[in-house]
Formats: sequence, C-alpha cells, structure tokens
Amino acid sequence: MKPMEIPVQITIRGVPEAGVYERLIRRQADRLTKYYERIIACHVVISPLRRRRHHGGYDVRIRLEVPRD
Repeated sequence: MKPMEIPVQITIRGVPEAGVYERLIRRQADRLTKYYERIIACHVVISPLRRRRHHGGYDVRIRLEVPRD
C-alpha cells in the first residue's frame, strides 16, 4: 500500500485527547489508498457539536481530492 502523495491535513478544535484522534485519522486515511491510489489530498476537521442537546458528540468533516480524468 502506497502512502498518500500529499500529507493528511488534520484540524481538531476543542476535543480532549486530540493526539489519539490524530493517530487514528492518519491510519485510516492511509487505508483509503487501498480503494483508490490517486487521492491527492485529504483534510479532516473535528469539532464538538454546537447543539446543546448533543453532549459529547463531534462534527467530523472529511474532504478528499482526486484528479479529474
């Protein structure tokens, strides 16, 4: 399995134990190349949910970029 051409960008805001999540995200992002080797960028953003009724939940956004053929 080849590593991604461009490093994974990770933004974690207001989340305790951010280092644990960062390592998990990097491992999972590397596994994406198993499905499509031409991924050129990956950006993951994690932040707490803003709604008061959701305690302990996170908003996770993932943006993958692939070349146009």
